[in-house]
Amino acid sequence: MAEIGIDISKQTSKSIEEFRNKDIDMVVTVCTSRANVICPFCSSPITGDRPEIIKTTLPGAKQFFQHGFSDPSEVDGSDEEKIAAFRRTRDEMKKWILDYFSDLEIKGSDSRS
Repeated sequence: MAEIGIDISKQTSKSIEEFRNKDIDMVVTVCTSRANVICPFCSSPITGDRPEIIKTTLPGAKQFFQHGFSDPSEVDGSDEEKIAAFRRTRDEMKKWILDYFSDLEIKGSDSRS
């Protein structure tokens, strides 16, 4: 991320429990269910409904989006191939965010810049 000017050195993983019953505008999950693995954060492939864990833990979430990306940590190969996989996923996520949310108005944002 530092390669593209984003400092995530102070970021940490958080449990969904930290956000239980808080006022959440948007929940975005980026996982993908794999064969024989059911991800509790993925929407129902049949109905597209919010996952049960989102319904019960974050019932006030105004919007829910789910978009799967390949997991770069699952790539085998040389260090360079692994780094390339992380870069691809990072770039795919950036493109999706810019494409999908480009028209989104963010409350409190300064649009003069």
